[in-house]
Amino acid sequence: MVSNFALGSGLALDRASRIPLYQQISDQLRRQIAQGFLSDGHFLPPERALATMLGVNRSTVVNAYGELAAQGLVEPRVGRGTQVRRPSEASELEANLRALPWPELLLPYAESVSSRVLRDIVALCSRPDIISLAAGIPNPDFYPHPDFSTLFQEILTEQGGHALEHCPPEGHHPLREVLAARISASVPGHVKVVPPEETLVLSGSQQGIYLVAGALLGPADLVITENPTFLGALSVFRAFGARIVGVPVDEQGMRVDLLEEIMERRRPRLIYTVPTFQNPSGVTLSLTRRKQLLALARAYRVPVLEDDPYSDMYFRPEAVPPPSLKALDMAEGGNQVIYLSSFSKMLFPGMRVGWMAASPAVIERALAAKQLIDIHTTSLYQWAMARYIQRGLLDKHNAAMRVQYRIQRDAMAAALTHYCGDTLEQNQPNGGFYLWCRIKSGESGLALLERAARYNVAFVPGGGLSVPGMSECEPYIRLNFACARPEVLEEGIKRLGAVLKVKKPRPARPPTALTHSGQDLKPLV
Repeated sequence: MVSNFALGSGLALDRASRIPLYQQISDQLRRQIAQGFLSDGHFLPPERALATMLGVNRSTVVNAYGELAAQGLVEPRVGRGTQVRRPSEASELEANLRALPWPELLLPYAESVSSRVLRDIVALCSRPDIISLAAGIPNPDFYPHPDFSTLFQEILTEQGGHALEHCPPEGHHPLREVLAARISASVPGHVKVVPPEETLVLSGSQQGIYLVAGALLGPADLVITENPTFLGALSVFRAFGARIVGVPVDEQGMRVDLLEEIMERRRPRLIYTVPTFQNPSGVTLSLTRRKQLLALARAYRVPVLEDDPYSDMYFRPEAVPPPSLKALDMAEGGNQVIYLSSFSKMLFPGMRVGWMAASPAVIERALAAKQLIDIHTTSLYQWAMARYIQRGLLDKHNAAMRVQYRIQRDAMAAALTHYCGDTLEQNQPNGGFYLWCRIKSGESGLALLERAARYNVAFVPGGGLSVPGMSECEPYIRLNFACARPEVLEEGIKRLGAVLKVKKPRPARPPTALTHSGQDLKPLV
C-alpha cells in the first residue's frame, strides 16, 4: 500500500528543543489535519518509512501516531496503516488544537519512590473495606472536637470577623508566646528563655521541612538522616535534588558512632532526625547520643533539623524522653538546632498547625518563603490553639492519650504475638504511634502489602521509609497502633496473620498492581 501523503512533507524537527521528537511530529501532523492538508480518509506513511525519512527511531513515530490516535485524529487500520479521521465538528478540532501539551511544558520533578508509595497507600486506605494500619494519625474516637467546637464558638462570638481575617504571617502572637514558653520550660536549668520572635507558626511540620530544605539545600547537597526515617522528609529532600545518606538505628537511636565517619568524609549540609519515638522504628535517641550528636554538629558546623511530633506520647512516667536536642543546644548556648513540632499527632490530622523554633536568621528566611506559599496559617485555628494551651486543655488531653495509646499498643502487641508470632518480629516502643516489625521469611514489605490488599488490610512497607539505595528495611513493615480501637486493631492483625500464613505465590512475572475483587489499583512502585 502506498500512502497518499508525501513522506516527511512539511515536517521539521528541532533536536535542540525540550519538546520530545515524537511530540513535535504529532503536533505538526495535527496542524496539517486541521488545515486540510491531510483530509479525512487519507493514510499516513508507514511508521518505518517516516522514521527513515526523519532520521528517528521507529518507536518515535509509533509514539507520535499513538498521540494522534488518543486525540481521535487518526485510526489504525489492520493491514492497511494509520488513517486520518478528521473530526466532523470544527469545534472538536479546535479543541484539540487549543489543548496544551502539559507533560512537555512542566519542568522535571524528582518524585521519589517514597512519595509514590505514600500516594498509593492513601488511595488503598480510602477503600471502606480496608482496615488501615498505615496512616500516621491518632484514633478518631478521641479527637477533642467538643472542646474545639466550644472554642470556635467562643472566639467567633467575642471577636466576630476579626478572628477570620488575616493574621501576621509569622503567626498569632498569643500562640507564639505559649509555644515559646513551652520550649523555654524544657531547657535544662532554664538557662535561656526563648522569645516569641524565635518561633514561627506553620501549616503543619511538613511545611517546616520544606521551608528548611528550600533554604539550605541545592542539587547534590548531602543530607544525613536515620535509616529508616519519615517518608515525608525523604520526599522533600529528593524533590530539592539532595543526596541522602542514611545512618542505621539501634535500640538507642541513631548510630552516632557511624555518623562521625560520614561527616568527616562527606561534609553534609544538614542532619535530619526524629530523635524521640522515631518514625517508624519507635526508638528514642539516648541522652548520651544526643550530646554526642550536638558535639559533632558543632565541630563540623552542620545544622540539625529536629522533627519532634511524638515526645508527649510516652506511656509510663519512667519513659519520659530526654530533653530535646533544641533544649540541650540552648542550654549550652548553641544555635545549631532547628526545632519542628505539630499538633496533628496530639489532636487530629486536620489541625494543620505546627511550629518552628530556630535562630532569628532562620526564622526570617523561613518566614519570607512561607509568605509566598500560604501567606499565613489558618487564623481561627491559631486563636483556638492558643486558648487550648493556655487553659491547660492540651496537657490534659495528652495525659489521657498516653493512657489510651498504651492500651492500644498492648492490644496490637498481643494480637501480633497470637496471630503472627511465628512470622513477624516486633519491637516494644515506650511511646509514639508505631510498631516496627521484621518479616522473618525475608519477604519484602511491599510484596507483602500487595498480597495483604486482597485480605483488606494495609500498612506501610519498610522500603518506602528507607533511604534510596539502602535495602536493610525491605523486610520490615510499619504498623500504627494509635489509629483505631483495640478490637479493630486485632481484626487487622488477624487478617495480616492470615496473609503471612499463605505461602508466597511464584508469579510468572512480577506483579504490577494491587488487585481486589477484580479491581486493579495503581502499582505501588
